[in-house]
Amino acid sequence: MTWGGFSRTYPNVFGEFHGSDIADQMDAVISGGWYHYGDPTCDYACKVTEFHYWALTSMLGAQHYAWRIPDIADEWELPTAALMQQHAAGTVAILSNPANNQATVLPDGSYDPQPMDCPGDFDGDGNVGANDLLDMLAAWGQSNPDMDFNGDGVVNVPDLLDLLAYWGDC
Repeated sequence: MTWGGFSRTYPNVFGEFHGSDIADQMDAVISGGWYHYGDPTCDYACKVTEFHYWALTSMLGAQHYAWRIPDIADEWELPTAALMQQHAAGTVAILSNPANNQATVLPDGSYDPQPMDCPGDFDGDGNVGANDLLDMLAAWGQSNPDMDFNGDGVVNVPDLLDLLAYWGDC
């Protein structure tokens, strides 16, 4: 989740290194005594990934079960959204910020994907091609929700990479 995705897409926020926003929050939670990861094979980057997991799943309710709390207490002591808000409000702010594209609900086992339009087919011709690329380039650096695939508020490189991933017939 973190290493292969969020840390690369949002390095200043989710980077697995000292000084990223999530790492600073992790350090504060460790100092508060709420997170204590004792696996000697897990380096700092690994701990950031684990922290991201624990924090997000706690906020979403995945750790708040009577049987689960004692099982994880040797590592994580903020298993509820309320405890997260009380002791790690900065982390909650990061993970709740829509610009950071974090999950907002837990998977529940029911998944019913709906057919979607052809992402990137801005001209409606049934494929993603050169005209669509030109449309995106014309909107470069601007706010355009139709072309802002990652929702960061601006048409930029990540959106171009998504467009290229959709390239071809729909």
